[in-house]
Amino acid sequence: MFLAIGFVVFFGMIEALYLSASLIKFLEGAWVPIALSLIFMLVMYVWHYGTLKKYSILMSKTKYRLIGY
Repeated sequence: MFLAIGFVVFFGMIEALYLSASLIKFLEGAWVPIALSLIFMLVMYVWHYGTLKKYSILMSKTKYRLIGY
């Protein structure tokens, strides 16, 4: 648990520094990496939602469901 929290804190600080640096220079062209990251985040969200929906439909049609998985 401690390792997971340390991982999130460490990389979260790096991401926060990058985001703050990009926001300072937003009008000079740093909007491009922010826009790309938002597009990638949207794609990952849609992919995750579709995967969950596909799994849900597959499990509802499956005759033998795995209990607890």
